[in-house]
Amino acid sequence: SDYSSSGAQDSWKVGVEWQAYRDLRLRATRSRDVREASFQERFDAQTGGTLIDDPVTTGLMNVNVTFRRGGNPSLRPEEADTTVFGIVYEPSYADGLRMSLDWYEIDISGAVDSITEQQIVDECGAAQDGPPEICALIIRDANNIPVRVGAPFLNLSTSYAKGIDFEVAYNTDVDLFDSQPENLSLRVLAGKLVDRYDQPPGGQPIDQIGNSAINRPEISANATLRYSVGPWSAIWQQRYISHQLININWVEG
Repeated sequence: SDYSSSGAQDSWKVGVEWQAYRDLRLRATRSRDVREASFQERFDAQTGGTLIDDPVTTGLMNVNVTFRRGGNPSLRPEEADTTVFGIVYEPSYADGLRMSLDWYEIDISGAVDSITEQQIVDECGAAQDGPPEICALIIRDANNIPVRVGAPFLNLSTSYAKGIDFEVAYNTDVDLFDSQPENLSLRVLAGKLVDRYDQPPGGQPIDQIGNSAINRPEISANATLRYSVGPWSAIWQQRYISHQLININWVEG
């Protein structure tokens, strides 16, 4: 790829599949992926107000600050190394049934993402000795109380994800009404995050599993059941999302 703002970037992908026997197929891929920041990530900004707990002024909680989120024109392209191993099982004894299981690992350098205002303040630290580029996003008044926190899109030093995806699909014709063609299908998609963290420039890795601010549940699943008869169809969907935290730094007690 050749971007006008950042120059040439190399990307590639290799993959292999092996049909172990009629019902079972194994697959693997390895790739280097490059993505330029979108127009929204570079230029679209939002302002407003939020509450933070300030580690500098000990005991000062629910501080009302203004924020600026979004656009950062200085973003660089992100590069990702992705590895996937999977199996696909289509049993010959059950027509229309298909199951797959995939393990993946994604390691992104310079990932374009954002962290919350609270994470910005926490990364700067109580002694304000955190990464200079992070601490510079916090503006304090003469009493050292934060009044504004920037949370723009950043090229995070590292963004890492590892997990498992599972899919089962079943499709069959049924015969409830003799005069109409009928079909019944079921599809279930599920995923589990094993590791998921972001590391801002010069900072410490931030575990993002269960962070509701960026919607990273540990387990998620979606099921869709569809029945069609003639020109009519009915769909039932169910979604599951494991518990998440409003603030991942909260602890019980």
